[in-house]
Amino acid sequence: MSAAAATRGRWLVLSTWAAVVACASVFSARLPGVLQGGADAIPGSESDSVTRVISECFGAGTLFQFPVVVHSDSLAAMDPAFGEAVERLTRSLASVPAVRRVES
Repeated sequence: MSAAAATRGRWLVLSTWAAVVACASVFSARLPGVLQGGADAIPGSESDSVTRVISECFGAGTLFQFPVVVHSDSLAAMDPAFGEAVERLTRSLASVPAVRRVES
């Protein structure tokens, strides 16, 4: 549709868009019941079954990993002092009862 045609039929264009918005509004009312987000699996789905099996076999919390990035403004990554700091951090995290495994 050209700009001239849209200008001549502006009420048609406006009413068409109003109808589209009205239809979308009706369907959007269903969204909260249909959409799910977050880290939880959708109940009854294959991912929910896999999540349950992994939790049963390996224990709760094994699906959630938390990467830790270590940075220093004063030490290079290859500096032995930096490596020692990372090792201390690794031992400290590994000593937390809720932590299953720490890799560095």
